[in-house]
Amino acid sequence: MFYEQMAAHYQWIFPAMPKVPFLLKHFAHHPLLLDIGCSDGRVAQGLNEKGHSVIGIDLSETMIQVAKTLPSTSALHFLQLDMLKTPDHFGGESADGIYCIGNTFVHLPDLTAMEEAISGFYKTLKPGGRLIVQILNYAWYLDNRPRNLPLIDNEIVRFERFYSYLWGGPDATCTGVDFSTTLTIKATGEMYSGTTRLFPLEKKDLEALALKVGFEALEWYGDYTGAGYSPNSTTLLLVADKPSSTIIKNPEK
Repeated sequence: MFYEQMAAHYQWIFPAMPKVPFLLKHFAHHPLLLDIGCSDGRVAQGLNEKGHSVIGIDLSETMIQVAKTLPSTSALHFLQLDMLKTPDHFGGESADGIYCIGNTFVHLPDLTAMEEAISGFYKTLKPGGRLIVQILNYAWYLDNRPRNLPLIDNEIVRFERFYSYLWGGPDATCTGVDFSTTLTIKATGEMYSGTTRLFPLEKKDLEALALKVGFEALEWYGDYTGAGYSPNSTTLLLVADKPSSTIIKNPEK
């Protein structure tokens, strides 16, 4: 998987800024956080430096190895774990906040797995807990169908990204997006290429999943500056809360 090859260079491809300020603002009253898909751990580290306790999980063993090289504290931990195992591993109502950013969520294969994950996040959050999910705005991508994603080119790396859209089914919907990359390490000339399949989750479907499992007070943003979402946003950020108390309805007589 090409994320294994990216791990040592991840900070130069996707730096932690400006993600950390956005998360700090929205997790101001949520001291214990879970970072789902923590990659190299630098976002978790940035939050920990500002006083949060953070546990980062990632499916990639190599990413976790890189994260564990960061300066350790008693309130910053990393482990290899599938996001679908979150409630089993951490238990119910154990975290104040959960965030899943970096387009991580769409690596799940379909809506069934995504509902399982969202439900697991809900179970793991304490009452009043908060969830933040960031993905690309796939409604915009499916309408415009760009082949090339913005080039990342700096003094350390060149990172080229491409999308191939897979269409099928009776209503000709997009069933997947093949995400292909080429990473060049400028100091050595090494090149790594790979492709992974993504599920193009649209805003309407993410909203339906969040509401179905019980989240409320949904807020939508178009980037990490806090700009409001619009149909032309290429990024999609959801901030949603678990109710602070559960209303038990009277059983039918």
